[in-house]
Amino acid sequence: MVPDIWSLKEWSEWLTPIIYEEGKKPKRFDTVFYCCCLSEMPSSTAFDNVETTECQWKSPAEIIPMYAQEKALLAPPQIFENMRLLNFTTIEELSRYLEERSLKGLERWTSYIVKTTDSIMVQLLPGDAAYPEDFDPTAEIQTIPTINRREMEAPTAKFRMSWHHTSVETVSSLTCTAKLRFGQIAPVSAKSVLNMTPKL
Repeated sequence: MVPDIWSLKEWSEWLTPIIYEEGKKPKRFDTVFYCCCLSEMPSSTAFDNVETTECQWKSPAEIIPMYAQEKALLAPPQIFENMRLLNFTTIEELSRYLEERSLKGLERWTSYIVKTTDSIMVQLLPGDAAYPEDFDPTAEIQTIPTINRREMEAPTAKFRMSWHHTSVETVSSLTCTAKLRFGQIAPVSAKSVLNMTPKL
């Protein structure tokens, strides 16, 4: 008996942004996310009591409002990916998309961090018009530039999220009007997330 690894479909790839602390080499992870459609919930799970200590099965439509209400902690990739999963209302619909997209490859996403003149930190992703073409995501240090908010709001392609004092403001700032490559689907809007009933 072997694990059914053939049911795993590539979903996305994320590289930790360059976050530099004086005198410390940044710890970064290059992570590929996979999706697998199951007919029923697994009966058992295992924990290492270090990185994983418990398991809860939640749908994207449940976990994003929990994050907005500060009842759950999510890292930026988890916010983005749960918002993208909300495009699908059934497991069958998601499974069809995964089969079609899985042969198209992946683009590694690394956030380019900027600060607005009113001190809001913004994560830009590939496809955003403000994402620098010459940005080297493998560099060890990134100088965080300050950009005028008016320039940031210009009507151009956007793929970004801002960090605010509250989780609901943060998740509401996620914007994607850019055309994503490799058949990737854009996240849904926060308005529809925070008012929807659980589906997938």
